Amino acid sequence: NERLRSRVAALEAGEGGEEGGRWVRQRVGAAPDGAPPSNAAVQAMDVAAATAVLRAHVSVSRVAAAACTRLAILCMEDQNRQLAAGADAVEAIVAAMRAHPQEEEVQTEGCWALRNVCAGDDAAGLARKQRAAD
Repeated sequence: NERLRSRVAALEAGEGGEEGGRWVRQRVGAAPDGAPPSNAAVQAMDVAAATAVLRAHVSVSRVAAAACTRLAILCMEDQNRQLAAGADAVEAIVAAMRAHPQEEEVQTEGCWALRNVCAGDDAAGLARKQRAAD
């Protein structure tokens, strides 16, 4: 008990820096390479970056949902739809939806993203629809 009280007092005073005999480091700044990005970082990405992060972190449902949301928002604009198709966004979105069949947010955001990527009645829009169906 005395040891615990002493440790609590030291932490409250801002002293210490070790936990369980190990020094504790807090990460400050950007995540290490290969770590999933934050939702805020995903929401700042362009079409190519959002598609790339979706492919790279397809197994992380939070990132999959955030990337699908970002692609859906970006592809509300006509000029981004063909960019998304060129970046293989359709395949990345479908892969995310297949990787997380029980995750409602991934399914909902993925459907929204596919709808927006595939929008359009011109030849390019019809080609994107066919690509999604395949």
